[in-house]
Amino acid sequence: MTPYQWHIIGFFAVLLVQLLLIGLLLAEKRRRKRSEHELRISNEILERRVADRTVQLQENEDRYHSLFNSMTEGFALHEIICGADGQPVDYRFLEINTAFERLTGLCRESVIGRTVRQVMPEIETNWIETFGRVALGGTPVHIENYAAPLERWYGVYAYQVAPGKFAVLFSDISERKKTEEALRESEKRLNRSQEIAHLGSWELDLRKNELVWSDEVYRIFGLMPQEFAATYEAFLEHVHPDDRTAVNEAYSDSIRAGLDSYEIEHRVIRKSDGAIRFVHEKCQHVRDEEGRIILSLGMVLDITERKHIADKLRQLANFPEENPCPVMRCTPDGTIMYANVPAGRWLATLSRQISGSDPLPEPVLKAVVEASHCGHAIDTEIVNPAGRTFGITAVRPPGEAYINLYGIDLTDRKKAQEALERSNRELEQFAYVASHDLQEPLRAIVGFLQLLQSRYEDKVDEKGKHYIDRTVKAAHRMQTMIRELLTLSRVNSKEPKFLQTDLNSLVRDVLDNLQTMLQEKNAEVACEVLPSLSVDESQIRNLFQNLLVNGLRYNESARPRVDIGFQELDDSYRFRVQDNGIGILPQFHQRIFMVFQRLHTDREYPGTGLGLALCKRIVERHGGTIWVESNTTGGSVFYFT
Repeated sequence: MTPYQWHIIGFFAVLLVQLLLIGLLLAEKRRRKRSEHELRISNEILERRVADRTVQLQENEDRYHSLFNSMTEGFALHEIICGADGQPVDYRFLEINTAFERLTGLCRESVIGRTVRQVMPEIETNWIETFGRVALGGTPVHIENYAAPLERWYGVYAYQVAPGKFAVLFSDISERKKTEEALRESEKRLNRSQEIAHLGSWELDLRKNELVWSDEVYRIFGLMPQEFAATYEAFLEHVHPDDRTAVNEAYSDSIRAGLDSYEIEHRVIRKSDGAIRFVHEKCQHVRDEEGRIILSLGMVLDITERKHIADKLRQLANFPEENPCPVMRCTPDGTIMYANVPAGRWLATLSRQISGSDPLPEPVLKAVVEASHCGHAIDTEIVNPAGRTFGITAVRPPGEAYINLYGIDLTDRKKAQEALERSNRELEQFAYVASHDLQEPLRAIVGFLQLLQSRYEDKVDEKGKHYIDRTVKAAHRMQTMIRELLTLSRVNSKEPKFLQTDLNSLVRDVLDNLQTMLQEKNAEVACEVLPSLSVDESQIRNLFQNLLVNGLRYNESARPRVDIGFQELDDSYRFRVQDNGIGILPQFHQRIFMVFQRLHTDREYPGTGLGLALCKRIVERHGGTIWVESNTTGGSVFYFT
C-alpha cells in the first residue's frame, strides 16, 4: 500500500477514534442526564418519604408523650448504682411521667439525673435492695411498701428494661391502706367487744354447709380455728350430749317450718379444758328471691356466769327458809314483811305476849324502832311461855328502810353459861383452898428442912445435905408453880377490872421488882414513852413482868438488853418487847404459849412453863392477841395488842 493510502487510512482512523470518543462522551452525557434526573426523582421521593416518616414519628412521639403523661399510674426509669462490692447502694432517676410528680409530690426538675438518696436522704434501704435485685437479676416484682419520707403507701410493679436499669409502675394505695387499717381496727374492736360481752357471731351457708365463727365463738367453745371443720355437724359435736338432740331439732324445725328466727339455751363442752359452758343462741334466717332459706345468721352469748349467779341467788334466797333459826324482815313500825317457818312458829308461841294490833312483842318492837334510828345492831332477849329464851338482833342494812331480825334460841347457851359461872365460882373456891391448904404444907416442909439443915448440919453427910438442898429447891419450885397456877386461874375466872393506867409508871414498878435480876445479869432495859390505857393493872403488870423475865432469863449475852415500845394502829395499840436472847425456832412459836410447855430443862434454864401461857390469857382477856417473831440467831420480839 502506498504512503498516501496509509496516510488516508491513518486520517480516517484518527477521525473514527475521535468520533467514537465524541459518541462515548455524548452517550455518557445522556446517561448522566438520565441518572441525574433519576437521582433527582429518587431524592424527591426519598425526601417526601423522609418528610412523611418524620411527620409520622412526630405524631407517634406526640402520641407517646400524651399517653406517657396521661397515665394514671406513676412511671419512672432508673439505673442502679452499685458500690465497690457490687451491691446496690443507690439508683438514679432517668425519666418520670406526670403521674409520678402527682403521686409523689416531687417535680421533674428536682429528680431527673439525681439519685434517690439525694432526693430523699431518709429513704428506707429495702427499696434500694428490692430494686437492685430487679435491675441486676431481671426478675420482676410486685410490692406494697411504705415510703416514710413521702408518708405514703405505694403499690409498685418493678421490671428490668436493660441490665442495670429498671422501670417502675406504681400507684398511691394510702387510702386503701387506711381503709384496710380502719377495717382491721374495727374488727379488733368488734372482737374485743364480743370478748368483753362474751357474745360471738356465726354464719351458716346452707348451700355449701360452710360455717363461719367469730373469734369469740372459738373462745367460748375452747377451740382454735385450725381445730374446727367449720360445718354444722362439727358444731353439734361440741354441744353437750344431753342437749345435742334438742339443739339439732330446734334448728331443723325452724328450717322446715320456714320460721324467720329461733333461739335456744344449751350447754357446750369446751375442748381446751373440758369445762361445761352455758350459752344462749339466737338465729335469723336469710332467704333467696324464691323465698328459700339459704343463710343463717346467729349469735352465741356465754351465760355461764349468769347461770352461776342465778344459782347463788337462788341458794341465797333459800337461805332464810333453810335457816333453823327465826329470820324476819319488817318495817320500822314493826309490820312484818317476811318471816321464815321457824319465825312463824316462834311468833305463835309468843301470841299471848303480843298486845292489841302490835305485830311483835314489846321488847322486840322496841329494838326494831331503836335500830331504825341508830344505824347499828340492837340486841334484846325475850322468854316465851314455855320458858325458852330467845336472843333477837335487829339491824337496818345500810341505805335500806326495812329492818332485819335474826333470832336464836339461847336456852341451852344460858344453861351452859350458868353452869360455867358455877364452875368458875367453884374453881375460885378451889383456888382459895389450894392457896391455903396446899401452900401451908409446903411451907412446913420447907421450914422443917431448913431447920434440919441448920441443927443437924454436922450430923448429915454431903449426900444427905445434897438431898435436903434438892428437896428445898423442889418445894420452892412447887410453891412458885402453885402461885402461878392460882394467878392463871384468877385471870380465867375473874372479869378484868379496867382502870385508866399509866403504863410508864407500871413498867417502872416492874423494873424495881426485877432490880436484883437486872444487876446479876448486868442487863439493860430501854422503854419508849408509853400511853395511858384502860386496863386491868394487876394483869398487865404480870404481863410485862413475865415478858421481861423471859427476855433476861433466856439470854446468854454478856450484856442482855430488852427494848419496850409500841405502835398506834387505827383502833388499837401494838406493843413490842424485844430481847437479844437465845431466840426461838419457828416450829415452837405456837407451842411456847401452852401450859407447862418448856423448850429447855430446868437445869439449863429454871422456870415453870406457865409464864407465857399466863401472858396469852391476860392478852386475850383484854381482847387482844400475842405472838412472837424469832429465830436462833437474832433474839425474840414479842408482840401483843
